[in-house]
Amino acid sequence: MSAHVLPRLSPEEYLEIERAAEFRSEYYNGRMYAKASGSYPHAILIANFAFALRSELGKRRCLVTTSDLRVRVDPGGLYTYPDVVVVCGQPKYADSHPDTLLNPVLLVEVLPHPPPPKRLQ
Repeated sequence: MSAHVLPRLSPEEYLEIERAAEFRSEYYNGRMYAKASGSYPHAILIANFAFALRSELGKRRCLVTTSDLRVRVDPGGLYTYPDVVVVCGQPKYADSHPDTLLNPVLLVEVLPHPPPPKRLQ
């Protein structure tokens, strides 16, 4: 029995598929990966962190966004939807679509908290 290997996608092919898709996917090194859905505690933590971060930035020319904005971290290797993104100054985009940010100054990914260890009796 042989495994079915999918062909690698170019970043342009990924963006074409992603822009037409109902669900978000991330891209790494030629492969698309379905973006996992979050949980209520995860969403609350992200919202509170983004609000606190925005408050700390004060009057600087920086904006805070959440996971609705795709970021190109590496032109050929990684496109992702970080939980929180900060961009200062004028945002720059990958192409004529304002949906793939090129110049973030901060990316935040909130990782799930592992469950506490079970106590031995």
